[in-house]
Amino acid sequence: MNSATATATMARPTAQVFDFNRAALDAYKRRQAAGKTEVMLPGNPLLEYAKAQPGEVVISIDWIEEQLGLMPEDKADALGDIASDLASRVPGGATPAAFIRALHVLLREAERLDLLKVWQSDNAGAPARGDV
Repeated sequence: MNSATATATMARPTAQVFDFNRAALDAYKRRQAAGKTEVMLPGNPLLEYAKAQPGEVVISIDWIEEQLGLMPEDKADALGDIASDLASRVPGGATPAAFIRALHVLLREAERLDLLKVWQSDNAGAPARGDV
């Protein structure tokens, strides 16, 4: 037999190829079902999935910082005090995640009620944070 004409055969793989994206999504769903808080960077495909889920709460730290930065400092501090109080009342206590969630809920509710711009206005003569 001439070695130039020899052929080789390989066994067909019996196991399926592991789908890392599916595994990551399934793990994310398990963590969410257990009530876990997820921290994701922009561009994470799971973040896009979370945003598309009805009832899912997606919190943007950048948005919170932007909204607080538009408020006079005394109003932002008062809002932080309220968020701390609310966070201390949830099961598990005042964790950083509970504080951020309470702050997010307060700001989103104010936005929904058209109060956010009022809170950000300088109706007491104090400069807004960005003006100092």
